[in-house]
Amino acid sequence: MLKSRARVCRIVLMVGIPFLILAACLWIGIVQDPEFTDEYSLFWKEHPALKLWFRSPVGMSDLRIEDLSPEDQLAERDYRYYVLGEEQ
Repeated sequence: MLKSRARVCRIVLMVGIPFLILAACLWIGIVQDPEFTDEYSLFWKEHPALKLWFRSPVGMSDLRIEDLSPEDQLAERDYRYYVLGEEQ
């Protein structure tokens, strides 16, 4: 009886802990401050995603998203979607 209970506890921990870590990675992110680029903070994502780091290439400048490189356009779209919650 005691061995089977210990086995169940071990299985629950082996499945539960990775599940909690994955859930945290899906819903928690790190954002680079758009104005002060050396500051970072944790935030709750508006939508689940495996991406953890978010930045806004536009930041506080007057640039339009069309003026950015394709990589920076994707980073800006991700920032607006996951951090600000804007629809794409």
